[in-house]
Amino acid sequence: MDRHQPQVFIEAKRVGMADAEKAQEQLFGYARENGIPILVLTDGLHWHFYNGTGAGVWQERCFRRLALGNMQTASDDGEFLTECLGRDAVVSGKAQFRAHQLLREHQALEYARRELPNALRKLLSEQDPQLCDLLGKKVHASCGVEPRADDIRLFLKNQVIRELEPMASVPVSEAQAKASKSPRDLTTPEPGFTGQMLRVLILQVLIEKGDRGGTRQVKERLAEILSSRLGGHDRETNSSGRVRWVHAVDSEVAKMRNLGLLQPVSVSGKGWWEISDQGRTYWSEHQ
Repeated sequence: MDRHQPQVFIEAKRVGMADAEKAQEQLFGYARENGIPILVLTDGLHWHFYNGTGAGVWQERCFRRLALGNMQTASDDGEFLTECLGRDAVVSGKAQFRAHQLLREHQALEYARRELPNALRKLLSEQDPQLCDLLGKKVHASCGVEPRADDIRLFLKNQVIRELEPMASVPVSEAQAKASKSPRDLTTPEPGFTGQMLRVLILQVLIEKGDRGGTRQVKERLAEILSSRLGGHDRETNSSGRVRWVHAVDSEVAKMRNLGLLQPVSVSGKGWWEISDQGRTYWSEHQ
C-alpha cells in the first residue's frame, strides 16, 4: 500500500446535510480524482460509508449507514468505526478489505430484497401446495373451519392479480379525481392494513435505512411491503384527490410525531422522517 496515497476521506457537513445531493457530489467528485478506497459523508450524527474504488453507481456503493446517539447500538457502532476508521486497521489494509466485504454483503441483501415480490408472485401463481396447506391450517386455527382447496386456489389467484396491478404513487388525472367523488356503495371496503401495522412498518423501514429516510424513499419501500395487501379501494383516490393508502401513511406519521415515536420536523428536517429512541423501543416491543 502506498503510504502517501490517502486511504480514507471524510466529508463533514452541518447537521441535516448528510443526505444532501450536493454533498454527495462533492464527496464523489473528490474520490474520482484521487482513487480513495473508503469515503465517508457525515453531519456528525449520520455517517454514510462508501466504497470509493468499486464498480457501479455511487448510490449502490454505500455499504453502511450509522445514526449515532442511540445507546442501544452504541457498542456495535463504536466497533464498526474502529474497524473502518481506526489507524491500525487502515494502515494494515484490514479496513479496506472489510469495506469490500460489507459492500458485497449489502449488495447481495439488496438483490434478495428486490427479489421478494417476484418470489411471492411465483408462490402465489404456482399455488404452492405447502402454501395452500399452511393457509388452510391458519384459517382453521382462527375460525375452526378449513376452507375448501378451490377457495384457497381462487384466493391465491386474486392475490396474483393484485400483485400485478400498478402501484398508484403519482398524481391522478382530473378524470380519476372526479371518478373518486362519485357516489359509492353504502358498504365501503375495509383497508388491507391497520394503523398499528403501518406504524410498525414505518419504523421498520426507517431502521432499515439507518433510522432516517426521505419521505419519497420510505413510501416507495412501504409500497413494496404492502403491495400484496392493498386492494383496489386502497389504491383509489379520496375526495381530496389523494391516494387512500398514501393518505393513511401521512396521517399515521403525524400521529407518530405527536406520540414521540418520530423526531419533529425541526430535528429531522423537512421531507425527512427520523425514528426517535422511543420509536425504536416501540418497534422492538411490537415487531
